[in-house]
Amino acid sequence: EAEAGRRGVQRVISNIESENKGRLCRALMTMHPLDKRFACLEISYLDPGENNAGKITVVSLFRPEKRNSVSTEMWREIGTAFHLVGSIGDNCRCVILRGAGKGFCGGIDMLDE
Repeated sequence: EAEAGRRGVQRVISNIESENKGRLCRALMTMHPLDKRFACLEISYLDPGENNAGKITVVSLFRPEKRNSVSTEMWREIGTAFHLVGSIGDNCRCVILRGAGKGFCGGIDMLDE
């Protein structure tokens, strides 16, 4: 059952990416209840259709000016977000972690205090 679920999510993502030239289209994303809670993350739902509504959550590292390098604050937010996603009744079955802007993640922010 878990393998079938993974294949289903992969198929949905592949279909969305092929329709949008390899990118997850922001037009298909809707706001998640946790989105405004974090300074360094954006959290949204990927809406692949009625049957899977709310089951795919997209967590985006959101420090594009720093190439999404991980600060102490972002590290805490990632832990909190992954603890809360799926436990607030949002019907989440899959999480996609991505980076905003040109790169996924530039590593640890060495200038962070």
